[in-house]
Amino acid sequence: MGGAPSGTMVEKLSLAAGSMVHIYRFLALSMRYPEGGWLNDQYLIWLFGLLAGAGLRKEVAALHRRLACGSWLEELQEEHALLFINGLTCCTPAPPSGHPSEPALAREKDAGLATPEKSGILERELELLALLYEAGEGEDLENYLGGHFRPWFGAIKIQVEKEASHPFYPTVMKLIEYFTREEN
Repeated sequence: MGGAPSGTMVEKLSLAAGSMVHIYRFLALSMRYPEGGWLNDQYLIWLFGLLAGAGLRKEVAALHRRLACGSWLEELQEEHALLFINGLTCCTPAPPSGHPSEPALAREKDAGLATPEKSGILERELELLALLYEAGEGEDLENYLGGHFRPWFGAIKIQVEKEASHPFYPTVMKLIEYFTREEN
């Protein structure tokens, strides 16, 4: 896969991806089962651009090292299965292959969100954040982030960081945390 985007490429990505709707949808995409159809050079350019913008330089270097391996897609598929299909070993409610939370189901129904059956809960929750942001529901979005998503996600992030053997998912967890953090 290609190298890290240049400074000007990062600036262009920042301008092009300035919408949180696109960022939340990108993060949701990142939680899908890894397949070459979406996990391609364009995806990686966006990923490295977001990582650089978030100041996650160590993660960029770690991902570049692992993606240089010829079997990186298969490694990610195995990692995804271990973490999200077979489930994390913790007791975190609703790991990504579990059922969506009641607030997520209610909001998805209200928003008319169509979610594929095989979609993981974390992907659905991030899509929901995109819908709330897109609808201009700032207060609802912040209430949802603070009252549900951040506490729930924090436990999942800790488990993924403990159990992952590939840097991809811990890195995506850091990006999700970065883009869902409480503004000070």
